[in-house]
Amino acid sequence: MKEIIGHISAWERWTASAFEEIEQGMAEPGIMSLSGYREGISRYGSVDAFNGARMAEAREMPWSQVLEQSSTAFESLIEISERTPAMSLAQTASFYWPALGATVPCGFYLLMVSAHHYEVEHRPEIGPV
Repeated sequence: MKEIIGHISAWERWTASAFEEIEQGMAEPGIMSLSGYREGISRYGSVDAFNGARMAEAREMPWSQVLEQSSTAFESLIEISERTPAMSLAQTASFYWPALGATVPCGFYLLMVSAHHYEVEHRPEIGPV
């Protein structure tokens, strides 16, 4: 459970960072090419490599730190999401999302993928709400 929460909060931190890049006018944040993560290496070879690194970190942390990090990451993501205009998200580079079978602006993708990831991959692991 710590590993799941730890890697979700890492994606939330990275997504908040991407929104900051969008806010600064970047059309394609580093997250879209698995580069630019502020904690760890500058470029990941795959989503699995990123997840593995973040899960290993969480495994070694006390529960209180994992939960605090998760809470802080989520609050940061909500704050930056609320202040980033929808038009800025719409003006980002196109990104093909296989789950939709369509191309969407990566700014919108970043908003949608977190909820989709949790719902599809981790809600069954965590259990009923």
